[in-house]
Amino acid sequence: MPEIKHNFSQGKMNKDLDERLVPNGQYRDALNIRVSTSEGSDVGAVTNILGNEIITVRGIILSKGAVCVGAISDEKNDSFYWFVKNEGSDPDYILKYSKDNGIQPVVVDYQNSALNFQDKTITGINIIENLLFWTDNYNEPKKINIENCILGSPDFATHTVVHNPLINNIVSGYSDSEVDIREEHVTVIKRAPLKAPFLELVSDGLFNSPGIINRFRFTDPNNPTNLLTSGADVNLEIFNSSSNREYNISPGSTIIQLKSVAANQIGFDTDSDGLIDQLNQNFNQEYSYNSDYDIRLKITSIDPGQGVPPQGTPLSGHIDVHAEILSINPNTTLNFSSWVVNFEQAVDTLFENKFPRFSYRYKYIDGEYSPFGPFTRVAFNASTFSSDTVKGYNLGMRNDLREVKLEAFVTKDHTVGPGVFSKKIPHDVIGIDLLYKESNSPTVYIVDSITPQDDAWNAAVNPLYNAIGSGSYSITSDTIYKVTASNQLLRGFDSVPIKALAQEVVGNRVIYGNYMQNLNTKNSIDLSFSYGLSGINIEDEIGVPSIKTLRNYQLGVVYEDKHGRQTPILTNKDAVVDMPITESKHANTLKAEIGSSPPTDADSFKYFVKETSSEYYNLALARWYNAQDGNVWLSFISADRNKVDDETYLYLKKAHGSDNCVQTPNKYKILAIENEAPDFIKTNRKSLGKLEHSTSNNDLLFNEYTFLPIKGKTNFRINTVVVESSGYADIAEKSNLEMILSNPSSDDSSDRYEITNVVKDTLNPSGYIVTIKGVFGTDVNFIEDSTSTTSLPVIKNGVNLEITEGEVKNKPEFDGKFFVKINKDFNILNYVYPFTGDADNMAITHQEPLLMYDTGDDDLPSITGGNNWDLTGPTPEARGTGYTVGMAKADAVGFFGDGTTSDTLASNGPKWFIDALPHEGEATYEPNGDLVTTQTNPYWVYNPANNPGISGNELYISYSGIKLPGDGSGSDNYNAMLNGLGWTVGDVSNSETDHEINMVNNLSVGKQFYFADDPDKTIYTITGVTSYEYYNYVNFFSIGISTNAYSKPYNKRKTWKLTLDKNIALQTFDPRSNTINEVSATNPVSINFVENLENRDGSENLTKNPAIFETKPKNDEGLEIYHEASESIDISRHGDLHSIEWFNCFTFGNGVESDRIQDDFNAATIDNGPKVSAEFEGEYKQETVPNRLIFSGIYNSKNSVNRTNEFIAAEGITKDINPTYGSIQKLYTRNSDLVTFCEDKVLRILANKDALFNADGNVNLTASSNVLGQAIPFAGSFGISKNPESFAYEKYRAYFTDKQRGAVLRLSMDGLTPISEYGMSNYFRDNLKNTTKVLGSYDAYNKEYNVVLVSDDKRETISYKEQVNGWSSFKSYTPEFALSSSNTYYSFNKGHLYEHDINERYNYFYNTQYDSSVTVLLNDASGSIKDYKTLNYEGTQSKVIKETGDVRSGYYNLQSKPGWYNDYIKTDQDEGHVREFINKENKWFNYIKGKKIWQQLKLIILIFKV
Repeated sequence: MPEIKHNFSQGKMNKDLDERLVPNGQYRDALNIRVSTSEGSDVGAVTNILGNEIITVRGIILSKGAVCVGAISDEKNDSFYWFVKNEGSDPDYILKYSKDNGIQPVVVDYQNSALNFQDKTITGINIIENLLFWTDNYNEPKKINIENCILGSPDFATHTVVHNPLINNIVSGYSDSEVDIREEHVTVIKRAPLKAPFLELVSDGLFNSPGIINRFRFTDPNNPTNLLTSGADVNLEIFNSSSNREYNISPGSTIIQLKSVAANQIGFDTDSDGLIDQLNQNFNQEYSYNSDYDIRLKITSIDPGQGVPPQGTPLSGHIDVHAEILSINPNTTLNFSSWVVNFEQAVDTLFENKFPRFSYRYKYIDGEYSPFGPFTRVAFNASTFSSDTVKGYNLGMRNDLREVKLEAFVTKDHTVGPGVFSKKIPHDVIGIDLLYKESNSPTVYIVDSITPQDDAWNAAVNPLYNAIGSGSYSITSDTIYKVTASNQLLRGFDSVPIKALAQEVVGNRVIYGNYMQNLNTKNSIDLSFSYGLSGINIEDEIGVPSIKTLRNYQLGVVYEDKHGRQTPILTNKDAVVDMPITESKHANTLKAEIGSSPPTDADSFKYFVKETSSEYYNLALARWYNAQDGNVWLSFISADRNKVDDETYLYLKKAHGSDNCVQTPNKYKILAIENEAPDFIKTNRKSLGKLEHSTSNNDLLFNEYTFLPIKGKTNFRINTVVVESSGYADIAEKSNLEMILSNPSSDDSSDRYEITNVVKDTLNPSGYIVTIKGVFGTDVNFIEDSTSTTSLPVIKNGVNLEITEGEVKNKPEFDGKFFVKINKDFNILNYVYPFTGDADNMAITHQEPLLMYDTGDDDLPSITGGNNWDLTGPTPEARGTGYTVGMAKADAVGFFGDGTTSDTLASNGPKWFIDALPHEGEATYEPNGDLVTTQTNPYWVYNPANNPGISGNELYISYSGIKLPGDGSGSDNYNAMLNGLGWTVGDVSNSETDHEINMVNNLSVGKQFYFADDPDKTIYTITGVTSYEYYNYVNFFSIGISTNAYSKPYNKRKTWKLTLDKNIALQTFDPRSNTINEVSATNPVSINFVENLENRDGSENLTKNPAIFETKPKNDEGLEIYHEASESIDISRHGDLHSIEWFNCFTFGNGVESDRIQDDFNAATIDNGPKVSAEFEGEYKQETVPNRLIFSGIYNSKNSVNRTNEFIAAEGITKDINPTYGSIQKLYTRNSDLVTFCEDKVLRILANKDALFNADGNVNLTASSNVLGQAIPFAGSFGISKNPESFAYEKYRAYFTDKQRGAVLRLSMDGLTPISEYGMSNYFRDNLKNTTKVLGSYDAYNKEYNVVLVSDDKRETISYKEQVNGWSSFKSYTPEFALSSSNTYYSFNKGHLYEHDINERYNYFYNTQYDSSVTVLLNDASGSIKDYKTLNYEGTQSKVIKETGDVRSGYYNLQSKPGWYNDYIKTDQDEGHVREFINKENKWFNYIKGKKIWQQLKLIILIFKV
C-alpha cells in the first residue's frame, strides 16, 4: 500500500511559500515545540517543551501590578539582576539571583526617591565589576555599588540605607544612623562642593593664648623720665593665661609684643598688693591676636617657671624672659603699668612669591572624585607699600604669610546669611582632598587627603564658621608635591546626560547615546551690576583686596541644578561696570542683583566676571627732567625696561614724594625711550650773564631795528660794545647755547630758544648776528614798546637777554636707568614735579592785581537809581531806556572802563576782578554760531544771576571793559561782536587785548598760584576751568536800546570759574576777610602764578616715596572667558543684592594698585580665577541630541581609578552620527568596537583605533588615542527602528527587529542578515507594524532567540533557532523580560522570577497549562489524485479518550491519557480528523474520520496537538 511519509528534519516553520512548495522537513506552524535533529540524518523529532517554575523567597513584596522593567546577567559571578516596579505603596526593587544565594534585595526603594522606575523597559544596563549602571530615558543615568547596597538592604521590607562605614559614625553634628538611599546616592553624576573653604591667613604668628606682665615700666633706671630705646635689654616676668597651652617659644626666634592696659581691664588684685592675681574670664578672647602694640622685643634667653594657672584662678605659673627692645612707641607711658603679652614666632614666610588659592573635592565611596569646588581668594597678605628705585621692587607685594588655615569644609545644611547657604556633605563621601593652585600655573596640587577618621575632619573651627560645618587644616609649609590630573581644571562640572536612551561600556568607559542635555532656561536675564566700597579700611598703606580701576567688567550668571550641572554664562548689556581712576584710593567690591526669575530646575547659581585686558606693570619713578621741547623726561630703573616700549601708554597713579592718590583722569603716550640719558638732560647750563637793553643810558643792546628778536624773525643783531663789556667777548666761539628774553618790571619772560649760530656782522663790525633754531613766536611780544609799529619796531627799555652755555656731563644718577619722555600736563606739574607747599621753591611767571566787586561792599561805587544789585528791577520788556535791572549803564562805565583804553591801570580802563556781581545773562548763539542780538530771536534766553565770587573751592575771576578793534564807536563794537570778537581776551584775534595772553593762559587746568599777601603762600592748583560770556546791563538789542548802548565794552564781561584743589575759606588767608590786606572794589590783591624752579640735574626730586606710573594694557585679550567669582548661592537668595567677594588687585590707598609679586617684570600675577565659563553661541536650551554619543572617563580597578562620573566637555567627549541614520537606540560592544543601532542603520564605531581604507575598500586598523574613532556602517538598509528592547545577543551574534521595515535581523561576523526572510517574512511584515513593544531575549540553553510581539490586542512569542537557521515554533509564554544566566533561561512575569525547562509539566508557563501543536503539509505529487484512509506517526503516547459508553470496545481507552492527536486534516476538497491513535508495531495510527475524500488532492494539512 503506498504511503506518503514526512518528517521534521529541517525543524522550522515556513509561512512564506505556497502550500504546495513548502519542502519536506519544514512545517507550516508550530506552538510550544522543539525539533531535534541528528547530524547527517533526515529524521526530525518534534517534542513539546518543559514548563517554567517560579523562584521566590519569603518576605518579598510584589503587588499584582508589579512588572519587571529590566534585567542583566552577571556571567562572571553566575548571577543576574532584575528591576521591579511595584504599584501603590509597595517598594521598587533591584533584586539579585544566584544559584548559591537565591534572591537577595540589592535596593529596596519604598519612597520612590532613588529608583523611580517607570512602566517602560530599560535597555541600557551594564555591569563594571561591582558597579551596576543603568539608564531609562526618564531619570538621571544611575549607578550603584552592588555589594554596599546589599549591605544596606537587610530585607525586602526595609528601605535601603547608604552603607558607608567611614562616615556613618562621624561627629560634628552629623547623624550617627545610616541615611536612607536617595537619588543623589545612585546618580552617575556626583555633586561637587558648593562653597570654598574658609580661609584664615596668619601673618604675625601670634599665639592664641596671651599672657600678662604685672606692674612694670620701660624707663631708664638712672633717669625714670626717659623711655628706654631700641637695643636696650630688659628682664620680664610673664604670666601665662591658659591652662591648656604651653608657650612654644625659643630665644632668638620669638618676638614679644606688649601693649599697656589698665589693670582693671584684664583682671583683679584680690589681695590688694598692687598686682593682678586673677584674670577676667574673657581675657583670652579679648587679647588674642592683638596687633596694636606699644613695644616689640626679641627674646634672648628664658628661665622657665613652674606651673600654669587656669583662667579665673590665681596667677602663679610664669616664665622669666630676658629680651632686647626692637622698637618702642615714643608715646609709651613712663608710669608703672600692666602689659598684655603676645608672642610672635619668627617663622619663615609661606608662598612668599606666589598667589596661591585653595579648594577641595570629594572622594566618593566608589572611588569617584567630584569636580573641584570653588577656589578661595588668593591667600596673600600684602604689607605696607614700599617701592623705591634703590631696592627696585615693591615690598608691599611680597606675601606676608606664615600660616594658612582652611576651615569648615565638612559642611552642614545651614543658612548662614544673605547669599550664603551650605549643604551637608553627601553621605557617600569617604574623603576630602584639599587642593592648592598657584595663579601662574594650571597645575592643581593635593595638599592632603582627609578622611572621617582624621582629626582635621572633626576639628572645631573659628566660631564664625560653626554654623557652616567642621573641619580645620593648618598649612605651615609651602612644600606641596602631589599633582592632580591636568584635565581636572577643565572640569567645571560633569556633562552627564540628564537622561539617555542608550548606554554601553567600551574600553572601561561608560557611553551614552540619544541623550538630553542642558538646563531648561531662558537665554535672557535681567542683571544689574555696580561697584561700591568693600568696607575694608586701608591703614598705613597696607595693601587690601580691591577691584582694579581703569578696567571694564562684564558680569555673568551661571545656574546650577541640584547635581551641579551648569548653564553657560547668562548676561545682558547692562551688566557692565567701568571702574574709574577716581576709585583707586578705595578698597572696592562688585555688587550684583538679578531681577528675572530663575530656571525651574535651578538649585543654585554663581556669578562670573569677564575682564579681558592684558597684563600691566607698575613703574616707580626715579627722577624727572624737563625736556627741551616742553615735555618731561622720566627716569626708571633699567630692571623695568622690558615693561614698556614705544607703543606703551602710562597712567600716573601716585604722586611723587607724597602719598597722594592721582584721581584725575590721565593717560600718557610714550613719546620716546632712551636707554641712556638724553644729551639735553645730561647738559648743565651755565649762564653767561644778562645783557640789558637800556634806552636811558643809551646802551642799546638791540641796535639795528631790522634785526630784532621779535615775532616771526629767526635772527637778530646785538651791540658788540654791550656784548664784549659784559663777558660775552668769545660768544662766537661757544657752542650749545640757548637764550631767553625777559622784562623784570613786568615779570614777563619768553620761551627758551636754541642758538644755532653766532657770528660777527661782516657789514657792521659793531654787532653780532645771532641765529636761532626756528622763529620767534608771540611769547616775545612783551619786549616791544607801545610806540612800536610794524615798520619801525621799538624794544622796551629794560628788556634782558640771557644766554646760557651747556656742558654735557654724565652723572651717577644716570647709571642703571632708562628714560621715557611724555607730555607735561597738569597732573605732571601737580603730582610729579617736586612741590613742598613752599612758594619760595617756585618761580612767579605772572602777577595780576585783582579787585573785589561784591554787592555787599561798602566801597562799591554808588549806583544811579538806588541799590539794584539784587535783580529786583523791571523785566527786560518793561525796562525801556532806564536799564535799571542789574546796573545802570553810567555806573557800568565806572566799574568796567569805557573801552577807550586797554590799560588796566587806567581809571577808565578794563578791570580784572573777583566777581561777586549780578549779570544780565549769558550770551547765546544760534546753531550756526551767529550771536543772538534781538529779543525776538527764538534762541534768545534771559538768564540773569549772581556770581558768588568765592564759593568753597571755586573762584570767579572776570575781565570787563573789553576794548575792541576800531575807534570805539557803537558800529565798530557791534560789528566786532557779530564777528565773534565781542568777548575776545588774550588772543591774537583781538589786538586790543592780546597783551592779556599771559593772564589768560594761566587761567587753565594745572596752573598754580598764591595770593601775594598770603603769609603762608598757600599754593592753589587749578583742577577745572569753565568760561562764560556775560552782559552787564542789557542782553538784547531792540527798540529803545541802541546798538551803541548794547555793544559798549562796559556791557560785556568775560568770566572764568576756576575749580581749585583747596577750599579758600578753610585756609589761613582769605582775600575777602583778612587783617593784612582786605580786597575790595578799590583795594586789589595780587595773584601770583608760579611754576616749579627748573631742575635738570634731578638731584632734588629723588625720593624713597616715588611717583608710580602704571602701564595701560596694550590690547584686549579678546577671549570671551568669564571667571568664577563667587561660591554657589542657594536659589532662595535669588533676587537679593550680593557683594561679590572677587578681586583682582591689591590697593594701598595711595592710588597704587598691583596684581604682581613685588611689581617685578614677569613675576607671578593674580589670576582672575581658576574656573571659567563662557557664553553660548546660538540659542541655549534643554535639548535631546538623538545622534550623539558621549563618553566618561576610564575605570581601572587595578589602579583604583574610577572616572565613570567624569564627563569633561572641554576634552571633546562626544561623537556625532550621521543624522540620516536616524536616532541612536541601542549600543553594544563587540570585539572592543561599539556597535551602534540607529533607527535606520547599524554602525560599527572603532574604539581607541582608526581605520585606513585601501584602494580595494578593505580596512586596515591603526591604534589611536581617540576613544571613539570612525563610524563604519554595515551593509544593508536596516536599523532597529525604535525597539531597542528587541535586542539580544549571544557571543558574537546579535539579534534585533526593524519594525519600520518589517524585518528581524542577525548581526554576525558576516554582517547583517534578515533572518525574518527564513520562511517568516510575510508574518513579520504583517505583525511587526502593529506592535507597541518588541521584546528580544536569548535562550542560551536551547540556543534560541525569542521575540515577544506585543500589540494592543495580543502578545505572541516566536523563536529563532540557529541550528535550523529558521523559526522553530511559537511559544505560549510572553514574559516582561527574559535573559540567560549560567546556560539557564529565565523570564519574568509580574515581577516574579521563573526558571525555564525545569518543570516536568510540559507547556506549563506562569502557572498556566498550554498545548503544543504543529501544522504539517503533505504536498507530495500535488498534481495526483490520492485517497487518504489512515494517518500514523512515530513517537510518544497518543491521546486516549476515555470510553464512557461500550467499554467492550477495547481495553486501551478505559482511562483518559494525554498525548498527541490530530486536530484536523484539511485538503482543498474536504477535512477530517484523528482524535486518537492506536499503538501498533511501535507506530501510532488510526483511520481518518470525516467525509470520505475521493477527489484529486494537491496537498493535505495536518495539525497535531498534544
